[in-house]
Amino acid sequence: MKATRNRSRFALALVASLLLLFAGSLRSFGQESRASLAGKVTDPQNAVVVGATVTVISVETGVVQTATTNQAGEWRVQFLNPGHYSFVVNSAGFKKAQHGAIELQVGDLKTADVQLQIGAVAETVNVGTEGALIDTDAAVSGAVITTKELEELPSLSQVPTLLAGLTPGVVVGNGVSGGVYLWSNNGASQIQDNGSGSVAGIGAQNSNSATQYRLDGAYDSSSGGTIGFIPPQDAIAEFRVTSNAYDASIGRQSGATIDMVSKTGTKDFHGSLYEYNQNNLLNAKIQGTLTPQHLNQYGGTIGGPVWIPHVYDGRKRKTFFFFQYAGIHLHNPVNSGYMTVPSLLERQGDFSQTCFVTSGIVYGTGGGCIGNGKSAPQPFTVYDPSTINTTTGNRTAFPLNKIANISPFATAIMALIPPPDVAPTLTVSSDSNNFLKKEVQRDLYGGYSIRLDQAWNNSNHSYANISRNNWTEASLNPFGGFANDVLNSFNQARKQEIFTLDHNIVLNPRMVLDLKYSVLNAYGNAFSPAAKYDDSTLGLSSTYISQMPEQGIPLFTGVVNGAENGGLGNSNGGSYTIDTFQTIDVDLTHSYRTHTFKYGFEHLIQQNAGGNLGTSGGNFSFGSAANTSSD
Repeated sequence: MKATRNRSRFALALVASLLLLFAGSLRSFGQESRASLAGKVTDPQNAVVVGATVTVISVETGVVQTATTNQAGEWRVQFLNPGHYSFVVNSAGFKKAQHGAIELQVGDLKTADVQLQIGAVAETVNVGTEGALIDTDAAVSGAVITTKELEELPSLSQVPTLLAGLTPGVVVGNGVSGGVYLWSNNGASQIQDNGSGSVAGIGAQNSNSATQYRLDGAYDSSSGGTIGFIPPQDAIAEFRVTSNAYDASIGRQSGATIDMVSKTGTKDFHGSLYEYNQNNLLNAKIQGTLTPQHLNQYGGTIGGPVWIPHVYDGRKRKTFFFFQYAGIHLHNPVNSGYMTVPSLLERQGDFSQTCFVTSGIVYGTGGGCIGNGKSAPQPFTVYDPSTINTTTGNRTAFPLNKIANISPFATAIMALIPPPDVAPTLTVSSDSNNFLKKEVQRDLYGGYSIRLDQAWNNSNHSYANISRNNWTEASLNPFGGFANDVLNSFNQARKQEIFTLDHNIVLNPRMVLDLKYSVLNAYGNAFSPAAKYDDSTLGLSSTYISQMPEQGIPLFTGVVNGAENGGLGNSNGGSYTIDTFQTIDVDLTHSYRTHTFKYGFEHLIQQNAGGNLGTSGGNFSFGSAANTSSD
């Protein structure tokens, strides 16, 4: 099955045109994951200064960008990465004004006005920031989770979206079937904002699709609405949670937009390493056994200028990189308890020592079952299904309840089931709860991200981001590795990758063009180890095997009690999902006199495919009701 969706969206906005009639300012413009810094330059009599040169300098990288004030004395520099920026204003006949560092967060639209003083350009006047600047010009608002919070708040999961719960009105769920890790796309997407989200209830507004995820300005949401690629917490500079964002440049969701921005390299080298290790030495015992629980999370980051000795100096050429890697090894005991498996005698066809208890009455003279003591044990009979009398419909009993002609196929299946290892619960049967589950969920994860930023000149800036991860899991394996868990276990794997390329161009002092391409790929598959098993080694007939869509051990139900994933054998012959999401964005910001116009074009291509072979080996179901000779 395959589905493809193409959608183009053309947004021609006069950026709150009614407001512009009254405000008439360059300071109002569409939302973006990067930040913008603007201001107004006046003289001591509050008259506007036209043609003043404004030089904006990044504190972290040293990258310089310039702008010129227009007829209204206003200037603006767009597409700035979150960080700290200072700026200098120069104009003939006035002293140079130097403004202190201003912090810009993701999606910020901040302004800082400067009043020049008459004097020589060689003289400098320092302009300080009296308190933090407040973004008063954006059409929408949102809370920002900062670098400080991402780095200093404790988090075992390393999943940044969980910190969205620090935002007023946002509720974060508890995960799905256990803790939230970097592969937990559903658990990391349990976010409710102002009543809309996956933990809010039922309905379209209360699904995963109520929240939209973006990474470096690109879509990071799967077709099901969950987050696509989960960036580790130490790879994110900060993210903004925008609630009920009806700005056309933001999205179409009913809840929140979580806009994440990855860290960038700076003019100095910086890095980090971490490891969190939990092992079985200090763990509590389960069922009297010290479980081999082991969680190892490790990773690191490094960033700075691209530097090749005697060949390339990224400080001078304004080329910066940031690399991050994260790995997780998890061995986690789950679903503890007991199973009921056939006894060793029963596997040989000997049911003379088998017994069971029904309504306090013991059936079977061997095995030592314990009833209510009010009646003597009652016999039961095992019949030969191959001895049906065509006239009476009755069958012949096996002498002493011992089967003489056991099927080679049954023998082969029994060899894949581990023997009992604990005493049975005799008040139920001679087999009840005679095997202690040894189920361990094993997860292996590895992922990396690399980002490159390039300032070509004052008018051209680019960045690229490549992120990829791989995850595999083996679970639902109560036999604890017996016979390679072929009869009762479940494997799944997932790979996600995202690529973003962006380039912005200052066409002229009045027009800025931003071009962006991104692609998000997500691949998933799951299967039972019993799938694609060579059934000829089990003694199955070639006729039966030829009717299977794909070879695999058939699914058995009723053979054991407490089996995982629907029974023993092949419950999933193989399933797969493929989700590809491509976007092409073109944004043009045009300032004309005291007005700002923003034009946007977005083309989305979403492709989905999936399939499932199901129980491709067939299904054998065994009941537990007692039979008579005529059944």
